[in-house]
Amino acid sequence: MKVLVFDVSTPYALFRRPYTTTSSYTLPFPPRTALLGLVGCVLGYSTPEKLDSAKVAVQIKNPLKFLRTGTNFVETKKDKKASKRTRISLQLLKNPAYRVFFSWEDKDFERLKNLLEHNETIFTPYLGVASFIAKLDYVGEYEATRVEDFPCEVHTVVPNTIKIVPEPSHYLVFERVTRRMDKERNLLESAVYIFKRDLSPVKVEGGEVWRVGDQNVVWM
Repeated sequence: MKVLVFDVSTPYALFRRPYTTTSSYTLPFPPRTALLGLVGCVLGYSTPEKLDSAKVAVQIKNPLKFLRTGTNFVETKKDKKASKRTRISLQLLKNPAYRVFFSWEDKDFERLKNLLEHNETIFTPYLGVASFIAKLDYVGEYEATRVEDFPCEVHTVVPNTIKIVPEPSHYLVFERVTRRMDKERNLLESAVYIFKRDLSPVKVEGGEVWRVGDQNVVWM
């Protein structure tokens, strides 16, 4: 299995928690839907449905820093007689950075590799909000191999379907995020993923773990 690895970073990011309403709180890492949308931006896809069969994993690289700010939303619906401004509180990620692992059995896989190698994109990539333009850094292409020896450490976020090895004095963070949406952006599937608060690797007792370069990953 061929896997492309690249880093993505930006000064600010917002991955809104779907259950928030008037105030927008961010997830600490991009969900699978956002990662496929990011790849779709590189390839120039108007919609990311073609990428549904792809495999993707994400590692949090920078320490998580959050800030609060406000923004004005303007009512733009045509049936409104006058525009209304609403002050909204936002929680943003500051200086986030992630490592993305991407595998896909499609003819555009090589085109994606060529674009990343030359630091080119068809559409402008961003993380959560169009003004939060992302910087992509190509790491390389690797041949992934299945890990057979357990327990082992995993460097990416881990779904809660995999059994974690208990470790003393380690704080685990559990996050429920969107995994699949339909064309109207309605939720089809969500999943819970786990990572350590200090961002050190998570030790697991089994499951589908893949070795990519010098890191172990689990697909989202």
